[in-house]
Amino acid sequence: MDTDPLDDERATVEAALDRERSRRKAVTTIDQARDTLSAVGDALDAGRYDDAQQRLAEANERIDDLDNRLEDHDFDTLEEAQATLRSTCEDYAQRVDSERQHEQVTARLDDAKTAYQRADKLFDPDAMASPDTLAKATKHYRDAEEAYETAVAKAADSDEIDTESIADELDAVEKRRQAVEAQQRLRASLERLDERLSSTIERLDDANLDRATLEAIRNDLEDTSQRLSTIATKATGEGYTAFAETIADRREDCETALERVQQRLDALRKPPTIPAGPDLSLKYEDIETGEVAGRGGDADVYRAIATTDDGEVTIALKEPRFAGTLHTDVVDRFLDEAEMWDQLDAHDHIVDVVDWGSSPLPWIALEYMDGGTLADRLD
Repeated sequence: MDTDPLDDERATVEAALDRERSRRKAVTTIDQARDTLSAVGDALDAGRYDDAQQRLAEANERIDDLDNRLEDHDFDTLEEAQATLRSTCEDYAQRVDSERQHEQVTARLDDAKTAYQRADKLFDPDAMASPDTLAKATKHYRDAEEAYETAVAKAADSDEIDTESIADELDAVEKRRQAVEAQQRLRASLERLDERLSSTIERLDDANLDRATLEAIRNDLEDTSQRLSTIATKATGEGYTAFAETIADRREDCETALERVQQRLDALRKPPTIPAGPDLSLKYEDIETGEVAGRGGDADVYRAIATTDDGEVTIALKEPRFAGTLHTDVVDRFLDEAEMWDQLDAHDHIVDVVDWGSSPLPWIALEYMDGGTLADRLD
């Protein structure tokens, strides 16, 4: 079917007009995109990253619209402009991310330094701080650590941020925080021992404590004193002289309490009444000698059993030591001793003489003392 030449020409003209309209719209879009990208640059220069992000999104929308127009028409020169715009958008996108990252790192570093400065105003590593001050300083140091760690994490992919210097500052904060915690541990140790000592001293107010309880208290006080000495040494080593003196005061309280315990233990060793020795009339034949209980310069003492009408009684039997003939002067001296001793033995602190005699050899029957030696008591 033949077409009207006029219609063909009309269609050609309309196509040309449509192409020109599209070209002009494309040029307008390019100009608008350029203006928008220029605004992006201005926003970045001013540090308005949210504004730059928003305008960059608008520029990308315009470039996407330009892509659609260029698909329908072959505009070589416009395609070059479109490629340049796309490249500029990508550059700005990277710059937005980089500068926003830098801003975030800077903000966290500012937070860290502020917290660090607050902590340093409170804490002097060369002086012992109060518990409340230590708690506040610990919080500020931990806040600084957290901010530095966040800054390091955010700067990990950046070549423009000196992460090593941030890591050095973080290390310095950690060391300060550890110094605070060391003081806290010293104070906590003293508080625990102080409570323990106060509780132990309070127990001594009970007048009815038995020997086992007193010995347990003594052991507890000795352990507390040793622990106080240990933390005093640490405090002195760190230069906390005043704190070490406080510990020394509590050690004195501990030593005073130990003296009280020892006095009460000594009082328990002394019986309220001292029983007298057995009242017996013996013959040497009534006594059966056992093992040696002690030796003197010229006599031996034996543990012995005396048989009486009321049964067997344990006594100590003293006899002169001799070989061969027993000389008269030895006998006389031994019997003088027995007589003198017998006159003195009514005293509570002198061993009682039960009986004595001279046949078949000089002998003295004594009260048997089974409580150990004086040397044992002195030890």
